[in-house]
Amino acid sequence: MKILVIAARNKTVFNFRGDLIKDMVIRGNDVYVTGPNQEFVDDILALGVSEFIEIPLVKDNTSIKGDLNYLFHLYKVVKRISPDIVFSYNIKPVVYGSFAARMAKVPHIFAMVTGMGRVYTLNSPKAKALRIITKALYKNAFRSCEKVIFQNRDDIHEMVSSGCLPELKTAVVNGSGVNMQRFI
Repeated sequence: MKILVIAARNKTVFNFRGDLIKDMVIRGNDVYVTGPNQEFVDDILALGVSEFIEIPLVKDNTSIKGDLNYLFHLYKVVKRISPDIVFSYNIKPVVYGSFAARMAKVPHIFAMVTGMGRVYTLNSPKAKALRIITKALYKNAFRSCEKVIFQNRDDIHEMVSSGCLPELKTAVVNGSGVNMQRFI
């Protein structure tokens, strides 16, 4: 099976998803990873990844042109790889990764919301406007997902109560996947 992991930061791939990716590879899957730059690529490839694909992304950017460019490049990569599963985490990879996977007719799409972020904690007028836009994007993206994985029940409650997705599509995991043995 081909699995595409879409990430917003390369370092999080091996720090937070490394054991997951190793397990995917051990089970005989071809795992591909996208990231925004060439940082830590050797660490990512050392996980057994078949290919790392750079797709530039400005994480904290609110540029519509930049986001559409990111979506376009994601779509091209998804079409080329033709994965059986797409797994994305963080806001932009979840939103645009889900859109690209749906457009490319990927059969299994999974997303992980690793936290609600500043958009949900700040109350400035800009943050409130971004929150409205983000919820609309999440709602549309989640339609494509088989499951949306969260790290806490408060975030599930926020997304379900705001109508972004049905609770039936949610799952909660205990933590972010950090292997504590690596940091002791």
